[in-house]
Amino acid sequence: MSGDLKVMDVSRRIKAVGFVKSRKSHDKIQNLCREITKISISKGMCIQEFIVDESAAVDIDRRIIDELMNRLEQEEYKCVVVQSILDFTKDTDDLVQFLLHLKHLECRLYSLEEERFISFEMLEG
Repeated sequence: MSGDLKVMDVSRRIKAVGFVKSRKSHDKIQNLCREITKISISKGMCIQEFIVDESAAVDIDRRIIDELMNRLEQEEYKCVVVQSILDFTKDTDDLVQFLLHLKHLECRLYSLEEERFISFEMLEG
């Protein structure tokens, strides 16, 4: 039947939070979140919620990054899924510190743009 409910075993998927930086319309952001969710599922992750940054700021010291870090500390997320690592900051030193903090929280970062997990070692050099 076409109306059957699809049941997915998410018990073995990595519990993740999505981070989207966009100033697009609500409908476009919703569509983007659906697309990111589909991709994440195919990569073994299960996004529980999205945090949307609608600001133009690219400084790591902004409220939405604090909110993300608070969610990571409160929940049992093991991964942050993002379109581009530059959505957090364009400053390499700040990005390395951000990734080190994620590592401390035992949380990984998955970049859709690069189609892989990102570590601070990749940025050092």
